[in-house]
Amino acid sequence: MNNNSLIFFMLTILLTLQSLSAQPVHRRLFYYHPLTNAMPAEGEQITNTDGKFISTTGWKATNTNSQLKIELSRLIPFKGTLMVDVSNFDPAHQATNLKHQIINLYSVIHPSNNKNLFQTDNAWWNIRTYHEYSLGEGLAGFRFQAAPNHIDSRTTDDVMLEAIWDSTRTYTFKVTWTHNNIYCFVDDELISTLPHEDQIRAYKIILLGRDNLIWGYCGQPGPVYSNLRIYIEGDPKPDAGPPKVESVAVTCVNKVYASFNKALDQQSAEHLDNYSITPEIKILKSNLLKDLKTVELQTTAHRLNRSYSLTIQNLKDRLDIADVLEDTTIGYQFTREFIVDGISRKNYTTKAKQIGDPVYSDRPYLITLLPETLNQLTWIETANNDKDLFGSEFISFYVNKSVALYVAYDARYTDSLPTWLLPWQETNMTIESEDTSYKIYKKEYHPGTITLGANKGGTSSSMYLILMDDYTDNISPSPPEIIGVTKSIALQ
Repeated sequence: MNNNSLIFFMLTILLTLQSLSAQPVHRRLFYYHPLTNAMPAEGEQITNTDGKFISTTGWKATNTNSQLKIELSRLIPFKGTLMVDVSNFDPAHQATNLKHQIINLYSVIHPSNNKNLFQTDNAWWNIRTYHEYSLGEGLAGFRFQAAPNHIDSRTTDDVMLEAIWDSTRTYTFKVTWTHNNIYCFVDDELISTLPHEDQIRAYKIILLGRDNLIWGYCGQPGPVYSNLRIYIEGDPKPDAGPPKVESVAVTCVNKVYASFNKALDQQSAEHLDNYSITPEIKILKSNLLKDLKTVELQTTAHRLNRSYSLTIQNLKDRLDIADVLEDTTIGYQFTREFIVDGISRKNYTTKAKQIGDPVYSDRPYLITLLPETLNQLTWIETANNDKDLFGSEFISFYVNKSVALYVAYDARYTDSLPTWLLPWQETNMTIESEDTSYKIYKKEYHPGTITLGANKGGTSSSMYLILMDDYTDNISPSPPEIIGVTKSIALQ
């Protein structure tokens, strides 16, 4: 290589490096959406026309009329980067003789939805496919065009005309704009650079698939779009990092609310395998609420005043999907107040009982055997002197929650139960005292007034016992405005 050739080669390398170094890198996340659902952020509008959300993949353009319109709640600054992942993309076989819009960003959309958009003072850029953007059979590229200030500022570039696309791959399309230039990348490879001077209005509206024009600008059927994000100038936000659990609240027996410090990616937030509760409570469903920071877990029944541990993993930040929550365990209790009121027998009161406590209010007999299921439940403490009374309306009382009501009846006389007790479910549990054994019968009641009949016993029998458990309460109150009814305590 002679000196002139060497100098030319070095100049070429230098100019290339300068060109690459001139391309801006935007690092501060401005917006993110997984595109696996239509859930908008506050103030945002999302409209799906003839497309399909796939919960595990993204939004799919199913035909030439498909369009996903996202109108942001804030204007994008005049320097920014838009990125979106696209799979099932093969314009060589999906494009027809129509011009197909792929990715569009506009400052406004003309209300008449026609080419008047191009004749007004707006800014826009888009990526479009067409059967003529090709240099051979099975090959296809696209047109990249931008107009930062009126139609007269539009420039275009037909690129990748010899590309072979793999529909099983996911490609990342990226467009970065500044006050001077706009750049198009595919998988971080610079494909095109166009002028972008004097942008007249800030961008705000994203269209995936069909444009809002009526003269032949359709959507390309087939592509699946996901992980839409916009970056702007500045360092990453101070709260960058995985989401953190702020509190756990249990507002009824079968609903737990976990509150986080930032908006969550819906797909990870609603994945059941990302949660577990011990002692074992089965999680039936997970819902991300509208604030995007609160997850509602629908579960099987919790027990009152019992301690539980909720383990959460693999949750992603809606604003930065690279940050993933590692295993985090939070302790909590179901302590919602259970009220028994209006007891018609004036000498009867409520108590929580365990082994060693008295059975009655008027006898010294102590409990010697109590099933774990019935330990520390709420009792209405009866009086043994009432054992020989008759009637179908012996006692009434009010409960504010649905309950499983247990009546423990003297096991020596269960072959002649009172009529009111006959429909109740016989369990395989027993309670024992220093006086006798009791067989347990169960019935479920909704909130309201409960009436029980008399014991119908004899002088040698013992009075029945009344226990109740609110674990069957599945009437869910509205979620609190601010989650944190029961503040969580991280396990050490």
